[in-house]
Amino acid sequence: MFYNTCTNLSDIRRVGNEPIRETIAQLGGWPVLSSNWTVPSISIETLLGSVSSNYGGGYIIEQDVSADDKDSSTNIIWVT
Repeated sequence: MFYNTCTNLSDIRRVGNEPIRETIAQLGGWPVLSSNWTVPSISIETLLGSVSSNYGGGYIIEQDVSADDKDSSTNIIWVT
């Protein structure tokens, strides 16, 4: 399903980037795309929880908590 959606060029050209812009806006926006960038009020934990609960996992964003490669006594959040 996702592959066909991503490769359907006629639909992509017809709808443009509006669907992804709407999704990003629903998740709190992407401040670096704004001409008046401000620090977002939503925490990364809240954002990742929202993505997981609304989209069934890491289809857009994958996250994991694991030990830091540079300091194994510290856990970090990986976002890919």
